[in-house]
Amino acid sequence: MIHRSHCVVVAEIGINHEGSVETCAEMVAQAAWAGADAIKLQTVDADISYDKNSPSYTLFKRSALTPEETAQIFQQSRRLGMAAFTTAVDPVTIDWVDRLDPDAHKVSSGLLTTTPIVHYLASKGRPLIMSTGMSTEDDIQDAMEAARAGGATDITLLHCTSLYPAAPELLNLSSIPWLADRWNVRPGFSDHSLGDEAAMLAVVFGATMVEKHFTLDVTRPDFDHHLSLDPIAFKEMVRKIRVAEKMVGTPGRVMSDAELEMRRWAHRVLVVTRDIDAHTALLDSDVTYRRPAKDVEPGGLPPKELRRVIGCCVSQFLTAGTVLRPEHLEGWK
Repeated sequence: MIHRSHCVVVAEIGINHEGSVETCAEMVAQAAWAGADAIKLQTVDADISYDKNSPSYTLFKRSALTPEETAQIFQQSRRLGMAAFTTAVDPVTIDWVDRLDPDAHKVSSGLLTTTPIVHYLASKGRPLIMSTGMSTEDDIQDAMEAARAGGATDITLLHCTSLYPAAPELLNLSSIPWLADRWNVRPGFSDHSLGDEAAMLAVVFGATMVEKHFTLDVTRPDFDHHLSLDPIAFKEMVRKIRVAEKMVGTPGRVMSDAELEMRRWAHRVLVVTRDIDAHTALLDSDVTYRRPAKDVEPGGLPPKELRRVIGCCVSQFLTAGTVLRPEHLEGWK
């Protein structure tokens, strides 16, 4: 189950396990240690999905996990408190993956325009997560129509720049809230940039899910190791995301109790500049504004009332420096 109490951080294992279930299991354990909420694999039958001359064919052919191995990884992930799902791209694979009870189905950027598969995934009745790299607004609209026609009601759209790695100036994180507003879905971010800055900033732009490539060794060749984070870096990214969530807060001018206490004495109030006898009308020179002592009682008149105060008669003797309050002024309303 994908818990939505905070931004869901997904460790994108993909095929960085290079076909070794033992390596994958270690990656799952390290992802849990690093604070991931979920892990994601890529489950692709290369013979069905890629031309043998495609650069993806050899890579995916030698990195496939069996259904039994995939089930093992899903079970391990759940034991460690994480959700588990994968990207499957053909009906046969989707069917056996679905029997493993994944917490969602994932549509990769390269699959988004394959609307028959989007529809088929949606028909499984699970949460649907769709990446939008390389897609136009019309492409996303077509995918959304296919997903909703297939019965999907729980949809997350991930903003993505499908470059490996994606340069900062090409990330366009402003698209995250646009996805939410345009299609009334949960927005998220599939991060292909280097480092963790974009993942943290995505939370500020409203991302409810951040997917980041994960590896045990960023120096390994091929696959997605070079743009991934290792466990220590991933843990630091999660820490920054959680800090960013606290910083974002809620819209509107909301003050904590601590700030309200600071407000009580830090805002300036009206004070009299000299001793004033009872029933004396206040002159301009009799009143100024000043930050009061920290132990002052609340209720002093704010500086915006200065013009109204001038000419009013005081109801009692006031010593110089007294904070003016409504009860000090005759007839004050």
